[in-house]
Amino acid sequence: MAIHIASQVPIHYCVSPMTYEQFASDLPPRQTTRFTSREELEEALVGYGILQPTRQSEKGEFRAALAARSTESVELFADRYSTGLSLHLDVPPATVGILFPRSVSGRFLASGYNLGDDHLLVFPHGKGPDIVGPGPIGSDDILIPKSHFLEMMEAVCPPAFLPKKLTVIKVGATRLRKFGDEVVSLISDPRIELEGERLSNLLASIISLIGHASDQWQPEDLNGHGARARVAREVQKFIEGSYRRPVHLHEICRKTGVGIRTLQRCFREYFDFTITDYIKTVRLESSHRELVAADSRVDSVTTIALRNGFTHLGRFSVAFHERYGETPSKFLAARTNQKQTRH
Repeated sequence: MAIHIASQVPIHYCVSPMTYEQFASDLPPRQTTRFTSREELEEALVGYGILQPTRQSEKGEFRAALAARSTESVELFADRYSTGLSLHLDVPPATVGILFPRSVSGRFLASGYNLGDDHLLVFPHGKGPDIVGPGPIGSDDILIPKSHFLEMMEAVCPPAFLPKKLTVIKVGATRLRKFGDEVVSLISDPRIELEGERLSNLLASIISLIGHASDQWQPEDLNGHGARARVAREVQKFIEGSYRRPVHLHEICRKTGVGIRTLQRCFREYFDFTITDYIKTVRLESSHRELVAADSRVDSVTTIALRNGFTHLGRFSVAFHERYGETPSKFLAARTNQKQTRH
């Protein structure tokens, strides 16, 4: 199987008829934890040694479902999200991660490349990809200690070697779905012994596929195409540190050393966002986080909005309502009432 670097396509999505409930219905109820905030999800993942800062990129209620099962030799995960996301995924060091995308739209970007519904992703040293895509979206994942992965690779395809960086491998839509479904099945049924034959056969099949593709890996891995990735990440870092004040493109151009058109193109291709939309998203999420913790008897919507870089309060209110389904003033009042009721 040859490695395939997916080509870039314009950012236009078809509205999917599939609801989030339908999309997440394959997860086993007893093994699945459900979340209504990104913060709760991120905290739960830390318990597995996974760092996954997540941003909501589309309007609507955030909902997530996570199913997991683990032993000393392998960890299996399946996650489903209701809205579009932008996230970065890191797993424990000395761990090989294998990701099978799930996307209703067929748009699942990993570090700027569309995995679609027929590519798997290997991240071999804990450092994972930047993932972006419209919702509903999710993935099925296998985490294996590097030593165990190498033992199996030596057994199933001795000439092969582990990729050094993020690597995409085309497997075909049908085969990819079977891999993902088997991960979910192994999570779902506690009667299946995780150290048993079914898991061994699944790992052997996947690792053999990765190993036999190794002689055809492109020198430009997913960390390559260095200029685009470097510019996009520098822009992201700049925005994350500067969003509370006015952010100007010419200032970012000076920081990155490229022109405006290159700046915009690199960021859009890599993160599937315009720079303006990303700034707005960061500001909205920071405002939302502060409003969750605020008390209307002490804090005001105006103060929180201005502190997070919004200078036009009417536009802030409209944008907040579009994203979260409530005006910021009603959201703050409801949160304050909830706190008073609990006390």
